[in-house]
Amino acid sequence: MHRMIRTLRWLVGLLLSVGGLMVGSVGAHALDDDPEPDPPTVWTVGDSITAGVGTGNRSVDSYPAQLRSLGYVVQSVGTPGQCLVVVGCLSKSAMTETVESVLGDAQPGDVLVLEAGTNDLGRATDAQLKRGYRAVVREGAARGVDVIVGTIPPRGEAKAWLVALTERQRVRINYWLRTRGWALADFDTRLERRTDHALAPRFDSGDGLHPNAKGAIAMARLVAKSLDWL
Repeated sequence: MHRMIRTLRWLVGLLLSVGGLMVGSVGAHALDDDPEPDPPTVWTVGDSITAGVGTGNRSVDSYPAQLRSLGYVVQSVGTPGQCLVVVGCLSKSAMTETVESVLGDAQPGDVLVLEAGTNDLGRATDAQLKRGYRAVVREGAARGVDVIVGTIPPRGEAKAWLVALTERQRVRINYWLRTRGWALADFDTRLERRTDHALAPRFDSGDGLHPNAKGAIAMARLVAKSLDWL
């Protein structure tokens, strides 16, 4: 009798073990069949610096292209001469309008990287620039899109006359951006020459304004670090 009971218990245990293996196998296959989620798209919006002016081959050397080579899915919208808030720079529309259009195409979970402000210096007031940056961050949050705000890059000696007129405003706005608590890509600090805070010669394309290919690589790596923190 005891032997029969032990035999029955052994059979029941065996059946349960086999059943568990089958359920586990089905569950594993079910997990394997789940499609991988699409990676988020990084939307790089900016002016001629984002467009890659000064880098040589823009399709390969611009900072969005360099970011793409690091493995990110990137959509780039760089408009030379465009201002963040001022209408009628070298572009008919302000960058805030471009951002609205981009966010209309973006999906929740995507990221927007904003490189802006260079062309606004001396044209827009501090208050106007601050409203523009706030509007971009606020609109991104409303669409479920993370926004990384870039500080305004430094300028070199070739534009010394322009720097003298606008440098104080650039420094003020960058300080303000750094104190917002937003996701930040500090292009200014990364590209500057420490002795005078101008665009470092090794990153200067030669016009004192646009980073070269090395500068674009530095910008891309900086944005990648910011993306890792999101």
